[in-house]
Amino acid sequence: MEASSALVEARLSSAGIDPVATGWLGADYAVTGGSFPVRVRGVGVVAAVTASGLSSQEDHDLIVEGIRQHLAA
Repeated sequence: MEASSALVEARLSSAGIDPVATGWLGADYAVTGGSFPVRVRGVGVVAAVTASGLSSQEDHDLIVEGIRQHLAA
């Protein structure tokens, strides 16, 4: 999907799509914030930064802040 999981969650929610009901995911999985793709210009997505254990929004915010601090260093 090449987007943060928070963005994927928001897109599905706004479209009224339940990924479990559609069979995309098993009941043991959820589409929530907490993973962010790492892209290299000219290459594409090479990794993902992931956090878990807080709320979906807090996981996403933690990743975004960490990336901001890294890029500012």
